[in-house]
Amino acid sequence: DSVAIQRYLLRNNLKAEVESLRAQVKGKEDEKASLQKQISDKDAKIKKCNDDMAKTKSCVDGMGK
Repeated sequence: DSVAIQRYLLRNNLKAEVESLRAQVKGKEDEKASLQKQISDKDAKIKKCNDDMAKTKSCVDGMGK
């Protein structure tokens, strides 16, 4: 029956589309995790730089006394 065939094909197309969307979501989630790690790494570098600058300033200030 052609209606049953159409439903079958539609169901298969929808399943394929869902799987494709799931794969896209997974890819975006992986990309998000990578970006979050990059941000975290850069934040750590900035913190270290700020700490180093504070130590240097403290040493320089101490030399003037």
